[in-house]
Order: sequence, then structure tokens, then C-alpha cells
Amino acid sequence: MKFRAGLLGSAAILCAFSLVCKGSGMLFRLYLSNRMGSEGIGLYQLILSVYALFASFATAGFGVSVSKIAAEEFERGGLKGAAKSLNTAARLALGLGVVSMLSLLILSGPLSGILAGGPKTLAPLRILSLSMPFMALSSCVKGYFIASRRVIIPASSQLFEELCKIGLNLIIISLFLQNSMDSGSFCIGIAVGLTGGEVFSLIYVWGFWLFGKRYRFSKKESKFYPVGRITTVILPNAASSWLTSGLHAAENILIPYCFTLYGGGESKALSDFGLIRGMAIPVLFFPFAFLSALISILIPEISRLNTFTDKTARDAKMQKTLRVSFIFGFAAGGVFFFLPREISLAFYHSDSAATAFRLLATVTPFMYVETIMDGLLKGIGEQAFTMRATLYNCALRIISVLVFLPSTGAYGYLWILIVSNTFSFAIYLWRILKVSGVRIGFTKHVFSPVLCVIAAGFGTRRFLGFAGIVSPSLSAGAGSVLFAALYFLLFLAVSKLGSGKSV
Repeated sequence: MKFRAGLLGSAAILCAFSLVCKGSGMLFRLYLSNRMGSEGIGLYQLILSVYALFASFATAGFGVSVSKIAAEEFERGGLKGAAKSLNTAARLALGLGVVSMLSLLILSGPLSGILAGGPKTLAPLRILSLSMPFMALSSCVKGYFIASRRVIIPASSQLFEELCKIGLNLIIISLFLQNSMDSGSFCIGIAVGLTGGEVFSLIYVWGFWLFGKRYRFSKKESKFYPVGRITTVILPNAASSWLTSGLHAAENILIPYCFTLYGGGESKALSDFGLIRGMAIPVLFFPFAFLSALISILIPEISRLNTFTDKTARDAKMQKTLRVSFIFGFAAGGVFFFLPREISLAFYHSDSAATAFRLLATVTPFMYVETIMDGLLKGIGEQAFTMRATLYNCALRIISVLVFLPSTGAYGYLWILIVSNTFSFAIYLWRILKVSGVRIGFTKHVFSPVLCVIAAGFGTRRFLGFAGIVSPSLSAGAGSVLFAALYFLLFLAVSKLGSGKSV
């Protein structure tokens, strides 16, 4: 059976699996928030930020790098070269995964003394360290399958992994934590589920590699790709990933500490941190599942086009991608801006996240487009720039956290996120316009979508006020569907009116 698909087919497959995966993950997060509360979610989020730091060392950009190199080899007709790139990268990844595992095991003690939550973070970090080698190997195999356009394999593995994690966690919670309210015990159970999911995910994708159609090497034939070529691609991605994760981890450790200085104690600090980072932001990024499929396939596709002397086709594909990203980003931001209370009540049975939803909705389009631009720039070999941009943005955030949070608290942190994401969006857009033939029309990409958002938002609010729907879930669902319908209908009408005119 062949699992190959074109660009649109690949995007559709990944989008479908991503939606199911993120949907199931969101439902499970809602379940956890109801069981653990915002303080427990804050502790969980803090543990995850440290885990993400060491996971970035383990994976080191291997998935993106294998995807890029293998795609170039496939374009040249080199099935053997693509297989060699995977063989070499997998061995490098395994070694780095073991080093990352040992490092987290050794450092988990000192880290637990630094983190808010203290001893409760020790056991979860040690359990999560065991997942590093499996995660590193899995990222390499997934990158290979994406490059070969067999995207259904990494897409289905992501869903399989998510279901394994959720299933294991539900079993652990049901059997051992049914009557517990201790956030530390919950975090231990979640860590076991996350680690098990990584193990099962590797078994899943590696099975397709072992028993699927691939290049078979003879005994005398070299099975390895030049290490220098691999590391040339990996190092910029790895350095960017390491810096990003390190600075994000530092930021996430500092935030609860600065919240404590603002007042309320450690419990209140973890609760505010969990509300923003663990509850509001994941919901804001849930609609991004519609666009995230593009990121996974853009790098190999853009890399193929980037090998040609004529960059016209490459730039056209990049411009269309950005156009779709702007349109969808403004739609998602509009939903959260006009329906913050309804969404907060529907997800968390409280309006505590409503302020965060409304404020961050103003920058949601920029966050979505920025993520897409990051993938586009990496696809045309701009990894060094994305690394510098990430470094600047993270440094800006950390300095702002240290300076402003002790006197402004959670509200100040929301404004820091708005400013930093706007800054990051601006420098990414500047770079794309500079190094490619992509052109962004203000009227087409910004002004028209904003007008449609405003009109659709006021129309939706008027309907909800007239309908008098009592149920928060029904109000949020009906309002979101109506807003999306009005927005896209208005946008199509505006686009039709403006067709043929230069912007």
C-alpha cells in the first residue's frame, strides 16, 4: 500500500489528524483543569517547560533536518541518499537522546530546589527524562516520512501517541488517584503517561520503516550519509531550538517567582501562571490546527522549489500560504475577541480566563502568521536568521518579565506577550520581504480582514443578545460558528469587489 499524497492532500491529511489530536488533547486538558485546578495546571506547565528544554536537546532539530535533506535527495531521485540521511541522523539522535536523559536525571534534584512547587517537581522530571531517546529517534523517522510524502504515517503516529498518553493517564488516575487532590501525585501520573506515549509512538513509526518499502543496502555498501552535511543542516536548527527552549524555560521559571513578588504567595503565583500559560494560551492556539499541517509539509516542499534557479514558483507558494494564514489568523482572533466570556465559561466553567482571551486575541493573528513565517524561512535556508530573531524576542521577554512583573502581575504579563509577539511578527515579515519576491498588500492582507472581523463580531453579538442563549457551551459554539460564517462570507464579498484592482 502506498501512503503518498500531493501538497494539498498532505495538508488535508495532516490537518484532519491534527484536529483530532488537538481536540482530544484539549478535552483531556479540560479534564485535568477540573481535577487539578489552575494551581495544579500551573505546576504541570512549569514541569513541562523544563521537560521541553531537555527534549529540545534530545531532538535538536533532527526531524526538520532529516525532512529537508531527504526531500532534496528525493528530488534528485536519490532513494539511497534519503535512507542514508535517516540512518546517520538516527544514530546521532540516539546518542544525544541518551545524553539528555542522563543530564535531566542528574539535574532534576537541583532543579526541583529552584522551581516553584519544590519537591513535587522531582519525581515527574525523573520519569520524563526516560522518554528522551525514544523522542529523538521518533523525530528522525517522522521527518523522513514527511519528506517522502507519506504524511499519513507521522500524522497517524501523532494521534496514536496522543491517544496512548491520554489512555495511560486515565488508567493511572482511575486506579491510583481517584480520590486524590494532590497536584504532585497528578503530575507523576501524567509524566508516566507522557513517557509511555513517546515509547509507543517510536514503536509505531519504526514499524513502518522496518517493514515498509525502502532502499536495501548490500553488505559492502556504506549505509551512512556524510556527517558534515547532516550537522551543517542540524546545527542551525539545533542551536535555535536549544536557545529558544533555554530562554523559554528561564522565562517560565521566572514568571511564578515574579508573580510571588507581586503578592499572593506561591499558590496564587502558580494559579496565575497556570491560568495564562496552561489554560488560556492552549485554547487560543487550538484553531491553529487548521494551519499547523502546512508547517510540517512546507519545509520539504519549499526546499524542493528552493533548489531551482528560478524562484518564482517558490515565492508564489509562499505568498499564497501567507495570504491564507492572514485570513485564518484574523478569523481566530475575532472569535476570541468578541466571545471571550462565553469561551471561558464553556471550557473552564468560570470567566477567569476571559480577560486573557480578549487581550491576547488582539495579537492572535500575528502569532499564527509568525509561526507560518518561521517554517517558510527555514524552508529557504534562513535558519540562522530565525535563531537570531528568536533570541532577540526571548531576551526582550525575559527582561520585561524581570522589570515589569513584580509591579504589574498577571495583567502585565499579558501585555508583555502582546508586545513581544508583535515585535517577533514584524521582524519575520521584514525578513521574508527582503529575501524573497513575496509582497504583502496592506489592504488585502490586513485592512479587509479587520473590517470583516468587526462586522462579523458585532453581528454575532447582536444575534446572541437577541437569542438569549443561557448555556455557555451552546452560546460559545453557536457564536463561533456564526462569526466564522459571517466573516468568510463578508471576506469573499469584499474580495470579489476588490478583484482586478491593484493593492
